[in-house]
Amino acid sequence: QTSGPLSATHGSLHVSMSKPTEIALASDRNYFRGLAVTACSIAKHADKSAMLRFHVLHIGLTDADRRWLSERVRSFHAESEVVYHDVETVDMSDFPVYASSRMTYARLILPRILQDCEFVLYVDVDILWLDDINELWSLRNTVELFGCVREPSAGTVKMERKWFTENGFSFDEARYFCAGISLYNLEAIRRRDAFAAVLEFGRTHKGFNCADQSMMYGALGKEVTLLPDRWQTFPRNGVKAKRGEPVVLHYAGEA
Repeated sequence: QTSGPLSATHGSLHVSMSKPTEIALASDRNYFRGLAVTACSIAKHADKSAMLRFHVLHIGLTDADRRWLSERVRSFHAESEVVYHDVETVDMSDFPVYASSRMTYARLILPRILQDCEFVLYVDVDILWLDDINELWSLRNTVELFGCVREPSAGTVKMERKWFTENGFSFDEARYFCAGISLYNLEAIRRRDAFAAVLEFGRTHKGFNCADQSMMYGALGKEVTLLPDRWQTFPRNGVKAKRGEPVVLHYAGEA
């Protein structure tokens, strides 16, 4: 349980001595269905011998929502628990408005909330997992600060290249990433206060297109560890995996 305004409640009393895979998701009430699909698909396809700990950063989820989601996740993976962090009182007013929700910035407050975690794997709630998340988690020690998969949308890359170059920044499209699936070395981020630079980029510059993703690239893009492309497929680009093969489908803009 975290202290101060960031309270956490556990979705089960299940206790395991194994070190868990730490997974963070963020949702308000409008995205609850996506949250459920993402969390349950992770649970269904994960190695059943591995302990999973889901950290749900939320605004507006009811007690009934929490009970239902915790029970549903456990029905797919008994060695799992869900911890809820109510972030309604967290001030995110410094972040630019993005679409209808500031919850996209929740990943940037993870170092504050998850004080006991050395690493965390952040996952957007528009992703269908048909692969074992523990295999991605096993790459965490290769990540010095944060790791993401390359941005698979040519349209997004073109749009971002235009903004960055017009605003006097260099832009390396081979290293431009999608932050929807991100591995964070929280200890290193806290030690450097690295996300302060991300917030400063957002305060200083206006008109970028991809919210926290653009802010992270602008402030820390040269330090990203690129994760294998295997860990993210945009269905609109076509799915090369055959039926039954592992794949992680990110329905960005299509959910």
